[in-house]
Amino acid sequence: MDNGPAIIPIRPALHRPSLLSKVNRETTRLWRQWQPDKHWLEWRKQLYQLRLLYHWHAKPHLPYRAVFVVTCPRSGSNLLIDYLQQLPGVQSLSEVLNWGMNIGPPKCLHFKRAIRHIRLSMQTLKTPLRGCKIFLRELANYRITIDDLERAFPAANYIVLYRENLADQYVSQKAAELTKQWVLVPGMERKRATIAVDPTHFQQHCAQMRSGYETVLAHPAVRERGVVVTYNELTRDPSWCLREVICPLLNVPDAPPRSLLCKQNLEPLSERVTNYAEVEGLFQSPIARLQLAPLRRSIQLRAA
Repeated sequence: MDNGPAIIPIRPALHRPSLLSKVNRETTRLWRQWQPDKHWLEWRKQLYQLRLLYHWHAKPHLPYRAVFVVTCPRSGSNLLIDYLQQLPGVQSLSEVLNWGMNIGPPKCLHFKRAIRHIRLSMQTLKTPLRGCKIFLRELANYRITIDDLERAFPAANYIVLYRENLADQYVSQKAAELTKQWVLVPGMERKRATIAVDPTHFQQHCAQMRSGYETVLAHPAVRERGVVVTYNELTRDPSWCLREVICPLLNVPDAPPRSLLCKQNLEPLSERVTNYAEVEGLFQSPIARLQLAPLRRSIQLRAA
């Protein structure tokens, strides 16, 4: 009996990934392999957010006065935070708005959410005076004004810290970005880096520093409840700086300044800048010197 033609099953063709999918898969693998720090940072950020929520909902909300250290990188702010921590009744956080640290919020965030992040962070402290450090670039990035801080933290105090020599500050910042070494304590190896300075970029940096500080100092709240401190004052005579300027502002007794931080850049600029001959004139020009008018309160405190 003829059963007709035999039907031979055809094995379905195996799916062959396209070249583009192979490239995407390999790129993803390499990205995950070479950026473990980013995943670790995001994980630590999530843990920190949980800690903030715990303190906000589980801990009592006690009254306090905020103290904002408004500054820029490489201006002695880590040293100042260490000194504030020694004062009775004062606790201070680091860069709560630094998106590159685990205690910071995402870089792209509405200013109200950024203010909320500061409030949550302050709740982790217990003292009547609670401080934190805010960089000018963070205020600009999140579009936070002094008015915003005043609405969230009435009667806050402001310590405006700056470095007069913008060339030193700029070179120190660029070197730290290369070495990833932002602080130096005993036992750590001091990392050195030389950089080439772009004159145009340096001039833009100086203009941004001057504009940012002048905007902050123009606010009535800062003039009324703030002081101006320079890097030279803080490093040359920290005892005087605390006793005569900062402690009267905060109305707390002074304490001996103690810190484990060591100075990182010991060499002159001529040894740290590869094209120093090209930018020497610019470094010595008035544009590289930041001279802020002292606040009236600062003058009164220093004259007392």
